[in-house]
Amino acid sequence: MKLNNKIASLLDNMEAFKGEIPQQYWDVYLELSALIRVQLYKFEQIKTKEIQLFNQKAKTIDIDVIKIKNK
Repeated sequence: MKLNNKIASLLDNMEAFKGEIPQQYWDVYLELSALIRVQLYKFEQIKTKEIQLFNQKAKTIDIDVIKIKNK
């Protein structure tokens, strides 16, 4: 949520510029984009691997599994 708010705020500020956007804004954008990619990668790992492992263990001890909702 914090990264989302930061990038949204940055994009709002960039859109407010008339003319060329200063380089430091692009630098921050690239930094935030990299951080977001890391979080998306971690989320994908949880979705594809961690939940599957949990569900396998859950079945062995007879508890509810986690279901992923498809878009």
